[in-house]
Amino acid sequence: MIKEDILKYIEELAGLQFSNREIAFIIDEQEVYAALKIDALELDTVSKAILRGQLKTEAEVRKAIKEQAKQGASGAQREFFNLVQERRNAEQMNRKRR
Repeated sequence: MIKEDILKYIEELAGLQFSNREIAFIIDEQEVYAALKIDALELDTVSKAILRGQLKTEAEVRKAIKEQAKQGASGAQREFFNLVQERRNAEQMNRKRR
C-alpha cells in the first residue's frame, strides 16, 4: 500500500502535469511503479538517476510557473496552459495506441 505522504506527492506532481511514467520515475518506489503499471526495469540505475534528476528540476520550474500563473502572470498562465494541453494530447495518443 502506498503511504499517504507519497500519495500527496503524486497528487502534487499530477497537478504539475507530469505523466504517470514521469511520476513513477520521480518517486522511484516499487509500489508506485506497480500501481501505475510502469516497468521499473525499463531503465538502468544510472539512466534512472539521470532522468529522476532532470524531472525533479523540471518539477521545481513547473511549480514556479504554476505559482506565477495563479498570481495572474499572463506568460506563466499561457505556459501552464501549454503544459496541460501537452499532457492531454499525450494521454489521447496513449489511449489510441491501446
